[in-house]
Amino acid sequence: MPHIDVSLYPGRSPELKEKIAKAIQQVCIDELGFQPNHVSVTLTDTEPETFTEDVMAKIDKEAIIIESDLIKK
Repeated sequence: MPHIDVSLYPGRSPELKEKIAKAIQQVCIDELGFQPNHVSVTLTDTEPETFTEDVMAKIDKEAIIIESDLIKK
């Protein structure tokens, strides 16, 4: 607890994905007080053509805190 899943367009290197995942994990440690071994992070490549539909199928749109041009309540 927690698990964070980030959907993004393909094209990032495994090294960059690991760097991003570690930064997200660190925010959860620093700001929420979680232990490192309690935080899991995935970065999911999602094709641009189906990005909005794929993301909206995975989430409760009422839980969106920050909207983007593609993902809205």
